[in-house]
Amino acid sequence: MEYEGLWEYKDPIDKAALIYIFMPILRAEVAIFRQDYNNYPMQYNPLSQLPCGAPSGNLSVENDFSIQVERAWIESARETILEDYDPDAYMDLALSQEMDQLMALSPFTPHVHVGNAREQYLYLRQRLHDEI
Repeated sequence: MEYEGLWEYKDPIDKAALIYIFMPILRAEVAIFRQDYNNYPMQYNPLSQLPCGAPSGNLSVENDFSIQVERAWIESARETILEDYDPDAYMDLALSQEMDQLMALSPFTPHVHVGNAREQYLYLRQRLHDEI
């Protein structure tokens, strides 16, 4: 899209439209991949040089090399550094609601999926640029 002039790297409107349209699709794809990957059974490989057996037995170490972190420091960091941090939020709520309203008027459909994501992005991008 960048080569076709449909997305500019430093344009905040293009970035917001791209994130709004494609981030839910990417998150859904990653979730499916993660589920498939985590459900894949481990198999014995005769060519492997690694020890076989249960992971808990393979990872046991006689010496404890971990670093103890005080619980108070962790809580302090959460309160000061990570205040109001939501790992699932990737866009400002007000901007997201504005885009929801624009997408309700989309000529394609208000729903975005892999098949119409490009058209939805172009529609949303154009509407946002027209408002400014």
